[in-house]
Amino acid sequence: MKGIVFTEFVDMVDNQFGMEVTEAMLDRVQLASGGAYTQVGDYHHGEMISLVAALADEVNVPVEQLLIAYGRTLFDRLVAVHKVELDRFSGSFDFLQQVENNIHRQVRKLYDNAQPPTFEFDSVNASTMEMRYHSHRGFGAVAEGLILRCGECFGETLSLTRTPLNEQGTEVRFVLERG
Repeated sequence: MKGIVFTEFVDMVDNQFGMEVTEAMLDRVQLASGGAYTQVGDYHHGEMISLVAALADEVNVPVEQLLIAYGRTLFDRLVAVHKVELDRFSGSFDFLQQVENNIHRQVRKLYDNAQPPTFEFDSVNASTMEMRYHSHRGFGAVAEGLILRCGECFGETLSLTRTPLNEQGTEVRFVLERG
């Protein structure tokens, strides 16, 4: 995984829980990187799993809740880093359908070995979207947070149902409804 995913997670922990919690989280796990991340570095996604589990233990918050919160935080950062102009899109559904052609294409150009998740759209109308998330990392909860924050950025209230399609969580179906 790209380092920006890790640096943003550590920043979120610092901002939401304090530096003491960040240090305690890092002290709880043995990481190949030593917990020192750069935005352009490459790190195994297992380190993120270890960090989130350690944070959950440290702050007594469920892992799923932390991952969704992280996805919300990450959305704003990724939009800024990739200079995405949200006003070019008519709403969250339009934006989400363009992620592959905008952000993920740019990520693949910048980083030869990048493997961002993919999204497939099964049906879309004015009020409902059904999409599938695919990633060998199985971070559907992070995707949920990204999607929810996306809706907020467009002033939309989204209700979302996330259904894992396999035991590993590498394929997930999302059903989004605009309120």
